[in-house]
Amino acid sequence: MTERRRYPRSTRRLQAVQHLGNQRLPRTVSRVGPGGFFVEAPGTAVQPRELVVMEFAEGDAPFRVTGEVAYLDEQGFGVRITRADWERLSRLLA
Repeated sequence: MTERRRYPRSTRRLQAVQHLGNQRLPRTVSRVGPGGFFVEAPGTAVQPRELVVMEFAEGDAPFRVTGEVAYLDEQGFGVRITRADWERLSRLLA
């Protein structure tokens, strides 16, 4: 299978919190890059194009990244980032 991503992805795995209504669900996020990331969440009931809000910790001030579900597989789901503080996300990955 050929790589279809435009941007490289980090090999780091990050801890995040998914905001889903009033729920705050701990998640592991991997393959993070400028275009998106993968949420390791087997069996999660999400749909393609569904809005996803993830919160990442950076020091005392967490920040949110918003995106939409791009694809699903048995291990979780891929998210295409639509809004993020790119500077803070880059620092988190450094």
